Amino acid sequence: VLEDMRTDHENESKEPKMHVFALMKSRSLRPQLLCCVLCMAGRMFSGITAIFFYSTSIYVKAGIPLESSPYATIGTGAINVIGTMISVLVIDITGRKVLLTWP
Repeated sequence: VLEDMRTDHENESKEPKMHVFALMKSRSLRPQLLCCVLCMAGRMFSGITAIFFYSTSIYVKAGIPLESSPYATIGTGAINVIGTMISVLVIDITGRKVLLTWP
């Protein structure tokens, strides 16, 4: 296994490096770049990061006792992980192209 990792590392080091500006100029990589940028922007604008950061105080203000609010935060994270796993399975089963072209 270690030898395979070394071989992969050597092969990757032989490939030319691509910088951000070269990535933007490449017509063949624009759709992938746009998809990544939109996904990250969607995550930022959805506010999920802020919800996880302030989740304990949100739960306390919602009436959950302070000693129970960390468990509610853990539950929120668990639901997020489960939802992500379900999403990955759906994407794997149906295929990305079908989901991207679905109306």
